[in-house]
Amino acid sequence: LAANQTLGQANLNSLWTLLECHDWPRMLTTMPHRPEVLIAGFGWLFTSPGIPIIYYGLEQGFNGNCGAGTIFGGALVAAEVAELCEEGDDAKKRQDMFVGGPWLLGSAVPEINKLARIDAAAIPALSPPWREDPFLRTDHQVYRTARLAAALRKSCAPLRSGSLVWRSAEGGANGNLLAYSRILPRFEVLV
Repeated sequence: LAANQTLGQANLNSLWTLLECHDWPRMLTTMPHRPEVLIAGFGWLFTSPGIPIIYYGLEQGFNGNCGAGTIFGGALVAAEVAELCEEGDDAKKRQDMFVGGPWLLGSAVPEINKLARIDAAAIPALSPPWREDPFLRTDHQVYRTARLAAALRKSCAPLRSGSLVWRSAEGGANGNLLAYSRILPRFEVLV
């Protein structure tokens, strides 16, 4: 863009909108057991301008946390892995997506979190078909919210391509309420 140009609405709707990516820590790293924060994030992701991008595992509540008592592979390996986990460098903590992998970090979804483990000595195993993989459950609130929000966006033209107008809002917990409209010429959706 030239110095005197602005980013127009058409361009804004062409940009990616995301809550996580490989360069950032997981959204729930500091709030590992707060799925409601992620669910609120989906509200923004699927109703704001841009193209919503779900980084792998976001829909499963992955939080990037190693978890005490989940590191296996001998005392020396466990100590090295524990140190790596405490460094806070998310790039070194890329979580396996399937249950057959050795690097299964935590999740805000209790049913998935109970499967968390790091087995540094393990050889990755063949995972079951993805629809049967217990690390890819589709019956929990985080996943169902992501699916529902995606379907809502797909069914509602203003959420896909409408302009954004901020609205005055009062109330909410501690006064933290965000309100905006997505508008097309004959349609307005208040979020």
